Amino acid sequence: MLRKLAYLCIWSVIFFLAIVGYSYRHELSAVKSRVMAELLPGKGFQGQPDSMSFPIGADGHFHIRAVLDGTPIDFMVDTGASHIMLSPGDARKLGIRLSTLRFDRIYATANGRVAGALVRIDDFRVGSMHLKDVTVSVNRSAMNHSLLGMSFFKRLARYEVHADILTLFWK
Repeated sequence: MLRKLAYLCIWSVIFFLAIVGYSYRHELSAVKSRVMAELLPGKGFQGQPDSMSFPIGADGHFHIRAVLDGTPIDFMVDTGASHIMLSPGDARKLGIRLSTLRFDRIYATANGRVAGALVRIDDFRVGSMHLKDVTVSVNRSAMNHSLLGMSFFKRLARYEVHADILTLFWK
């Protein structure tokens, strides 16, 4: 009899936890997204339908994973850069043949002057944000990261940094 009562209690607790878990499924999903964003900062997490947040990376920079024409590209946020700048390696991932580009744009950077070539990206996604016809520049010189510059941030409704979290807002 005591054993049956113990099993009944165990199953009652399991049933109760299942109901609570189901009742809070959306909140628990947000917790999962937030934890994953801490482990993979470029992935980010969506707090509201028209926003996405990214915790600062271990290197002290914000990183954002975007999908350009179906290809995932990791960007480092650089609000000091005027344009979105693709590294030559990331441009090749997108199927861009560097030999066909005209590197006729000159940019002044912290590392000196660099040459870039403008290309158009048809589909640029960050989380559920979707941009069409985005002009980016391909850097002629090798880079550690592609850069997400102000030409991206100007297309947002706004962005803010608070407590080491970058949040993008769009409509």
